[in-house]
Amino acid sequence: MGTAIFNHQTIAFMLADMATGIEASRLLTYKSAYEIDAGRSNTMFASMAKVNTYSFKKKKKKKKLFLRTSHCGRRCC
Repeated sequence: MGTAIFNHQTIAFMLADMATGIEASRLLTYKSAYEIDAGRSNTMFASMAKVNTYSFKKKKKKKKLFLRTSHCGRRCC
């Protein structure tokens, strides 16, 4: 019946890219909170976290659709 989907290099790279986006968003959010705790302005880091999260969310949605349709050519599951 073939191999598991995560054993394909293209899919592995897509999942790694998704994980990288999640980690970047999380770290930017933590950096923003750290700046507030240190008594400094966090405007730049908060804005960076928002932009990164929004763009990651749009990119993730496209990849999720690709992953759902890649095994059979249509969106069935």
